[in-house]
Amino acid sequence: MAERTDRGISPAVGTVVLIALTVALAATVAAFALGLDRPSEPDLTATLAEDTTPDADFTFDRTRRTLTITHAGGDALAADRVQVVGDVADGPVRWGSGEIREGDSTAVAVTGTDVRVESGGETVSEWSG
Repeated sequence: MAERTDRGISPAVGTVVLIALTVALAATVAAFALGLDRPSEPDLTATLAEDTTPDADFTFDRTRRTLTITHAGGDALAADRVQVVGDVADGPVRWGSGEIREGDSTAVAVTGTDVRVESGGETVSEWSG
């Protein structure tokens, strides 16, 4: 009678275990790599919308019915796009032409206490006096 031995099974079991570990490791790496979110293209519409309103500061000085508005810092503005609206005696008043830079000012006749400086339809600065 031949004796029964398990010697031939050990290498086969070891090989199956190694193959199973390799497949599991490959599946984990693939799932991680494919599951990562790739960076998307930036939303240019949102960026453009944010950039349309200039960042400029204005000071307001009222004497009786005249309000002097002075560019106090920030972005230079295209004067032909800037208007003063609100309680202004002659309706919306265009600033003029050229560029509005720090130190430039204009005076408008006011009829009330609420005036806004707008550039391209967006409010840049407000005054309530």
